[in-house]
Amino acid sequence: MQRVFSYPNRLLAVCAAVLLFVMLPVSAQAEKFRAQVVLDLPWGSGPGEIGYAKDGPEGAEGLRYGPSSFAVAANGDICILDTNNKRVLLFAPDGDLERSFSLPSRLSVDIALDDRGHVWMPNASYNAILEYAPDGNLLRRIKYGACPRPSICLHTISLHKGTVYLDDNLEIVPDPETATIGRHGEMVYKAVCREPMPNGGMGRVGAFSGNTYDITTRKDGNEYLVITDSKGTTRVVRPAELAPGVLCDYVGEDDSGNIYLTTRVRNQPWPFEIDIRKYSPELELLATGRLPENRYYTEVPKSLVLTDRGDVYYLLTSEHGVKVFKFALPSS
Repeated sequence: MQRVFSYPNRLLAVCAAVLLFVMLPVSAQAEKFRAQVVLDLPWGSGPGEIGYAKDGPEGAEGLRYGPSSFAVAANGDICILDTNNKRVLLFAPDGDLERSFSLPSRLSVDIALDDRGHVWMPNASYNAILEYAPDGNLLRRIKYGACPRPSICLHTISLHKGTVYLDDNLEIVPDPETATIGRHGEMVYKAVCREPMPNGGMGRVGAFSGNTYDITTRKDGNEYLVITDSKGTTRVVRPAELAPGVLCDYVGEDDSGNIYLTTRVRNQPWPFEIDIRKYSPELELLATGRLPENRYYTEVPKSLVLTDRGDVYYLLTSEHGVKVFKFALPSS
């Protein structure tokens, strides 16, 4: 006798399929980042334009220079370091230019924003970190003395829970052996290197956990994530879903401790296809997305920013100007 797939049996099958889906690993249900253009700015020196410069005559070989860095506030405001015009531009989340302020020189290569909207940047003209109020008023210069790695001390800046870091790993702390200096009584600070990574790398401090992250290559030719906690305990891991030969780099942590990496296939012809991947603290894949074509028109020292809530911002330059993309998840 032929069995009839009755309604109760169909319902049971549907329930079983739903249950199987729920029980699948998180990586099998990874969300997809959605990208949207939030800023589209032309080259120039006027309001809302970004400065452009080039080594040598136009049309000839030579490096091109545009914005050096950008940062994103908790409310979605976007701050761009317009290096060639010696200024900082602050845009609202809808793309409108809110304000700008001038800088003393072009010798700042990175910026960071704190929770108050203050702008922080290292500046080689003063051998100091400059802190600006949102209206562009210079609040203080944080000078520092001996640096364990002088050649890199002015490269990048980041803020984690009220602590200032240079190049992600050098913590800026008051120097008790140095008297206050300057007409404003600034304290001289020193750059203290956190525990060195096992492979000698600098490492980057996670904003949520305080862990230090680095990338190392092992004998199998694959890149691994080196995670060192505040107690100095180190583990070397690689996400299980990454195929052999896939290169990875650490981007940051969100305020839930999730880890973000960029990945690309080794020996891929340029321009590379770069993916952004979001992992749980246990390295289960939660979300993926592909960055737009990364054929940069100018040198971009800092092109990716991760916010505390887990939105990814990407700055891309072209012959027409600068675009900033926002990558967010439907669930966010």
